[in-house]
Amino acid sequence: MKHKSVLALLVLLAGFVTPAQAVVPESLISETAILIDADSGQILFEKDMHKQMRPASTTKIMTGLLALENGDLSDILTMTEEAVSTIGVGAANIALAADEQLTLEQAMHALAVDSAADASNGIAEYVAGTVEDFIGMMNERAKEAGALQTTFQNAHGMPNDEHLTTAYDLAQITRAALATPGFTDIFSSLEYEIPPTNIMPEPRMLTSNNLILVGEYQYEGVLAAKTGWTVSSQYCLVTAAERDGRTLIGVVMKSPERKDKYIDMTHLLDHGFDDFNSVSFPAEELSKEAYALTDSGGNEWIADIIAAGDFSCLIPAAQKKEDVTVSYIAGEDGTYKAVFSLDTETLGEIPVSAVKNVPVPVIAVPSPVSPSPSAEGNAAGTEPTDEDDGAWHPALMWIAGIIVAVIGLCFLLAAVILVLRWLNIRRYRRRHRLKK
Repeated sequence: MKHKSVLALLVLLAGFVTPAQAVVPESLISETAILIDADSGQILFEKDMHKQMRPASTTKIMTGLLALENGDLSDILTMTEEAVSTIGVGAANIALAADEQLTLEQAMHALAVDSAADASNGIAEYVAGTVEDFIGMMNERAKEAGALQTTFQNAHGMPNDEHLTTAYDLAQITRAALATPGFTDIFSSLEYEIPPTNIMPEPRMLTSNNLILVGEYQYEGVLAAKTGWTVSSQYCLVTAAERDGRTLIGVVMKSPERKDKYIDMTHLLDHGFDDFNSVSFPAEELSKEAYALTDSGGNEWIADIIAAGDFSCLIPAAQKKEDVTVSYIAGEDGTYKAVFSLDTETLGEIPVSAVKNVPVPVIAVPSPVSPSPSAEGNAAGTEPTDEDDGAWHPALMWIAGIIVAVIGLCFLLAAVILVLRWLNIRRYRRRHRLKK
């Protein structure tokens, strides 16, 4: 099936944003972690977010994303011998057999609910033809999502020395997945029944053991979640949750114990929902007239700034909108952006356009006024003051000069006419005398 690459939007907004609060909760024991706002990509918390780690079954978030972007849930996929026999010892599976047929929707639920590695391979072959080609698609799509330190080597997450990602990258992949129709429905399922197939005469009942979705650590408002575990990766958890219009994505990696990933995730999400307030900057407020800018070459000029749109961000509850600094900065390519900062930390940025502000001079004709004392002084022969030097606008001087020239030409023409008339009169009188 043809790969339909969908570029993730606003990656630049999140790519190099620093957290609004960098205090690591004492109780967070996972080796790496991150919490971001799903809408803006703003990082609210991080702990070694760019350290490469083994993702285990959280890999299946990317597998599911590609399946939804490139497939149809009603399509039938047929398992191959290679797909079912190469998952590795100890991999979770639902005992799919070679030549067994099931729908993509059924395989997706096996992947999300039961973390089935055999279903992951079947999906990979359905989408790309071979698992190898699918891995290429996974890494390409990761880069499109802004996950630049990810190197996938399989579709299911079983250990491989080069199968690596980061907490930051997993958050970016999940952010792209949340925007894909069908993802949250499948990755929040608690149970699912696969009916009998052409090979399996009995239905398969899938039940989630993800305790952030159901059970002791169930969290209110979860939109999607995926766990992971291998001996080398230890416990991993990716969760997206929504509350009061705010959607957050949390990632914890290499938690020592199973319960630790749920406890850490609960602390992260509580931190994001309880300790931050949303502030907004409308485009009208960000647009400026006659603003002093400095371009990338260090040249200063006056410009009208037009913001591309509104900007919203989250700030610690103890701080106010007035604490956020907005700076207009030139890029090397001649573009400009508005950068939003809190103290020394960047919250985000949006593009702006800068149009040179060139004021049009207006010539105003002054009303007649009585001579000022200084004018009388000038008439009396005193020296003109600085104010007198600027009393006549250059344009008025130019107009006055034209008027004087026109008047002079009129006098000259009148003089010429008078001279010609006088000459004609003399000639007439001379002829009249000769006739007499």
